[in-house]
Amino acid sequence: MTRTEFRNWLNTTYAEPTESSYWYPLKKVNDKIPVIDFDSEELCDEGILKGLLQIFISHGIHEMFVLPEFEEGYSTDDLARIFLVEDEDGYGFPYGSEEFYCDDSLEWVIYCSHENTVTFGGHWLVEEVRKLTEGLK
Repeated sequence: MTRTEFRNWLNTTYAEPTESSYWYPLKKVNDKIPVIDFDSEELCDEGILKGLLQIFISHGIHEMFVLPEFEEGYSTDDLARIFLVEDEDGYGFPYGSEEFYCDDSLEWVIYCSHENTVTFGGHWLVEEVRKLTEGLK
């Protein structure tokens, strides 16, 4: 999937058309699409991040398309690179710049921002994330 194809899909499915790299909660999205967002610090718990990884594995997702703001998009089967990033402060999401994740089903999307937000979009993904993070919001 090219950057243009992804942006077209994101704009027609989830958001008001724009060339902006931002997404929800930093910009308005289609009201018919469920989204749930967090401050990334809320999710920086090893149990939650391992739970997110397990959600994708249980849905048969073993490869993701990654679209960073300042680099070419690429596919990866290293889901731990997304969900189990560890540094001196512990586990967290990568957020050096705006970054989107999806797969070729285009049924869900994750958006990480350098403003420390993480947004999940798509019916089944939002439902699973709500269950996993019960009590955070």
